[in-house]
Amino acid sequence: MPIHPGTVEDRAAGTRDLYEQAEQRLLGIVARQLADGLDAPGWVERTCPPYNPHGAPHRPFSTSSARP
Repeated sequence: MPIHPGTVEDRAAGTRDLYEQAEQRLLGIVARQLADGLDAPGWVERTCPPYNPHGAPHRPFSTSSARP
């Protein structure tokens, strides 16, 4: 069933505007992350706990002291 293009122009314009807003927001997120050094050498080492290939969870605190 053919329709006249004028019947969907408003929806198309709204969709275009939503995509433009999403693009601007994503560009802002990427720019902030780059400014914070997300792609800098050593970022993973500074932000992630050490990798343990044996699967034991990383424990930042000592678990040797037992509670009475």
